[in-house]
Amino acid sequence: MPAERLLLLETSGRVGQVGLAEGERMISVGQLDPARRHARDLTTEIQRQLATQGWGIRDVTAVAVSRGPGSFTGLRVGIAAANALAYATGCRVVGVETFAAIAAQAHEPLNALEIIADAHQGKLFRQSFVRSHDECAWAPVSPISVVLLEDWLASRNADVLLSGPGIRVLRDRLGVDVRLSDESSWEPNLKGVLAIARRALERRPDEEPRSIEPLYVRASAAEENRTGASLTR
Repeated sequence: MPAERLLLLETSGRVGQVGLAEGERMISVGQLDPARRHARDLTTEIQRQLATQGWGIRDVTAVAVSRGPGSFTGLRVGIAAANALAYATGCRVVGVETFAAIAAQAHEPLNALEIIADAHQGKLFRQSFVRSHDECAWAPVSPISVVLLEDWLASRNADVLLSGPGIRVLRDRLGVDVRLSDESSWEPNLKGVLAIARRALERRPDEEPRSIEPLYVRASAAEENRTGASLTR
């Protein structure tokens, strides 16, 4: 059986990425301009990647896309593109939780991991993982939640490996006892997206294409401001 040909989209983080993979092998990776995260730029990069490898859009058998949490604009753009491609070509589409992708990038020999990201206004997104039974993958043991930064700092377990984009914001407050994953793995990347997507495709090989929804753990800043304004009237 020929290897699955995947189009990979990561638009939840600071720098959007587009790539192609064949089976477990990453073939190409391209970056989007972080200052211009628009549907037009994403489509152009997808076309460029396909043309470089000599693939047509119908050669893609599955699209894997980050579904959050992350940039509201980035998630909408990436997921809209993935759903449109699946609808137009009939290929499968896989939504990859951003924290699961980041966890898949951590290879340090510890058994407990926590992913954190800045939720702004003195809050953090967090999720805990442990080594799965095969000791080569991370399994979530809690849902993604929003916690107060000061509460998290006071209760943090120094024996747990820490990763995620929130480290860049908190590094000066973490202390000397913190166990950090390699800095190159803090942001979501296509290797993590590919690892999670392949597991999902192997578990559900005959699943029909379906639409992916963004994972929004909290409302956008605009929605929160609007809600706050309505409560003060």
